[in-house]
Amino acid sequence: MNKNDIFLVLIIIVIAFVSLFFLINKEEGTEVVAYYEDKKVLTVPLEVDNKYIINGYLGEVQIEIKNNRVRVLEENSPRHLCSNQGWISKSYESIICLPNKVIINIENNSELDAIVK
Repeated sequence: MNKNDIFLVLIIIVIAFVSLFFLINKEEGTEVVAYYEDKKVLTVPLEVDNKYIINGYLGEVQIEIKNNRVRVLEENSPRHLCSNQGWISKSYESIICLPNKVIINIENNSELDAIVK
């Protein structure tokens, strides 16, 4: 192992720790926001268990919110990729349904962008 190999391994380790730090410190989301063609069409609290219908490009997209998680329950796309993505519950996760032009995000509705100590 030469000097360049050691340097590369150290860089990979630092990147891994920084990525882990950001994933651990990411705030929990508080609301589900759905977009259709860059237009916000639905905003609901993540705590409320219910089913909602969004009109997508290929038809209706049914989403389900349950136990502070959200998923696409039913949709009309050729391979059903949107409903196969499963549940999301963190603010850095999204369900992107390209055939239907629908994006479902979990966002934090707090007014603060950052806290400085």
